[in-house]
Amino acid sequence: MGVYIFTLFLIAGVFYAIPVKKISCTISVCLMWFITAFRNINVGIPDARGTYLDLFNNLRSQNFFSVISNPFAEGWLFNVLSKIIQIISIGNYRFYLIILSAIFYTCLGIFIYKYSSNALISCIIFFCSYLLFTFSMLRQFTAICILLLFSFSYLKQRRFIAFIVSVILAGLIHSTSFIFLIAYPICFYLTYNIIFLFFTILLSIFGTLFSNTILTLLNLIPMLRYRMDLAESGIYSLNTNDTGYGTLLMLIIFLIFCFLILKKRISYQDNILLLLFSVGIIFQGWSHVIVEFYRVAWYFTIFLIILLPSCISKINDSLIKKSIFICIFIFYLFYFIYYVVPSGQGLPYNFYWEIYGL
Repeated sequence: MGVYIFTLFLIAGVFYAIPVKKISCTISVCLMWFITAFRNINVGIPDARGTYLDLFNNLRSQNFFSVISNPFAEGWLFNVLSKIIQIISIGNYRFYLIILSAIFYTCLGIFIYKYSSNALISCIIFFCSYLLFTFSMLRQFTAICILLLFSFSYLKQRRFIAFIVSVILAGLIHSTSFIFLIAYPICFYLTYNIIFLFFTILLSIFGTLFSNTILTLLNLIPMLRYRMDLAESGIYSLNTNDTGYGTLLMLIIFLIFCFLILKKRISYQDNILLLLFSVGIIFQGWSHVIVEFYRVAWYFTIFLIILLPSCISKINDSLIKKSIFICIFIFYLFYFIYYVVPSGQGLPYNFYWEIYGL
């Protein structure tokens, strides 16, 4: 735990010591990259610990042309990227993780620098919400980096073809990314208001409160029974701990807060962010029914890393703004310690050269 807490406070210190956004953002993202790239592979969700090592070893036995000649394979583009990295890394798995992590964190850093009104808050949110899950889900987060860096930009510019192409590329890395296609019609046709806020809260809570009833009904359908079993025993199981419920409550609170701040002056970008974030909350609420929705929600809820800073930047009173920042920092610190670390099984944290770690 000491490594995480030290790094988090170090990130905060960097932003206060170095006022230049580009430099402080770069250093902070590099710190998160270091934690991810140089971890022991046994840190993280048990079911996914050997995933990338198995893929890496499998790719070593294949030539490049055999990999690219199978475009219908799950995660085909990720396999191609992994093969290229495997060649560059000269067959060293640690170098593979270092390069793969660097790709994601480079994209994340550019996204935060380009769109965030407060890069420190963005880094805190990402660190405390998603960092541990990058340990075991680098393929999905590689897909997410495409959505952040390209799809969001095309969505704002209403470049339909470019948006579709970027989402398809993300989908070829991780098939769940295709769900982001719904972002275009939602953000193109809808304007955020209190009705949408009410609908989001109602639908997400309904999926959570009545999940057992819904699961019972869905279990009556034979072809869905396996998926329903995953909701109880899969690696994203939400019945073994209260992480799903706590996360949903947290997201709803932030949504209400953002809406109350922005309701009289919702900009074009804020409207898109509110819509995307709300869609993610709905998926989060229904993840107690269909467990894959837990990871699908990340494609949308991750935009909180720029939505929340945008809201705080619109508060004129500097004392209130500082007080809110302190509250957010403390809140996320406790959220990370008591929810994310147990769920992501991030303890004990070991660097790859250690036998025993902090």
